[in-house]
Amino acid sequence: MKPLDLGSSIRIARTTRGISISEFALLLSRSVAHMTRIEQNEISIPLNLLYEICDKLEFEIIEIILMASSSEVLAKMDTRLVGVLAYHYLNNMVNQNAKHRIREVINTLKKPTNDINEI
Repeated sequence: MKPLDLGSSIRIARTTRGISISEFALLLSRSVAHMTRIEQNEISIPLNLLYEICDKLEFEIIEIILMASSSEVLAKMDTRLVGVLAYHYLNNMVNQNAKHRIREVINTLKKPTNDINEI
């Protein structure tokens, strides 16, 4: 079974966000060489750093793991685990969508207006 390709997933997530490797290294207080080695799967990633990477890239850890997993790995995963991960991922997406909508309402209410019909 192939190991997880976390480095490539992190690189894809980083470039999706339009962040250069040097900007990314700076965000994480790491050297460019260190982050390059991570993205090339030359060194392992401590779990706390993986969480920090996901936070800075605004990706859920499950997204990175699923991108890194080969179909062979996914096929062997316990279906209950996949269900739990999917539930938490979807629940978080709903919460993020709700937070976004609440922010929109608050921003609308903050706008000065003379006409009640504009709200």
